[in-house]
Amino acid sequence: MIEVLLLRLLFQPELHDSVVKHRRRLQWAVKHGLGNLYWDCLGVILQYDEKFGKLPTRKSLLEFVTVTEAKKLEVVGPIIKDIKTSVTPEAYDAISDIDVLIDFVFQEARKEWVVAFLNTAKGKVYASSKKGPKGPEGPEAAMAYVLKAWADDFKETESEGVILGDVADL
Repeated sequence: MIEVLLLRLLFQPELHDSVVKHRRRLQWAVKHGLGNLYWDCLGVILQYDEKFGKLPTRKSLLEFVTVTEAKKLEVVGPIIKDIKTSVTPEAYDAISDIDVLIDFVFQEARKEWVVAFLNTAKGKVYASSKKGPKGPEGPEAAMAYVLKAWADDFKETESEGVILGDVADL
């Protein structure tokens, strides 16, 4: 769904206020999302929006990347150019509310991040208890790693809240 979010952000400039509203969550997702280059593209869109106070067009984003992040152009350039063809109409229409879409994308990034750090911890658990090439290993090292990683988890502020409401409200 990140592809859908990118497409909407590049072709619906009126979504700027939603980006402002969810900037912290989107920045966290960019920093912690794994597995594809779309996160880098979202990061560049957020940089543009923060600098100019509006969402970019495809053309202005490519110019921005060329000037400010030339090394990223080869990574995000093809994504930006082909974003329209990478999203099916069914995917585009699946979530129409931008707040819900941003929440979905954020939660996907969070899931990717949790799975990645838990897999790393699992590797540390089953490794010998000696100091390996990447540091200490074994159950104690795995727990220390989990506690350190968990401290980097996203914390909602009261103004951001939860999109679908709190469980206590049910």
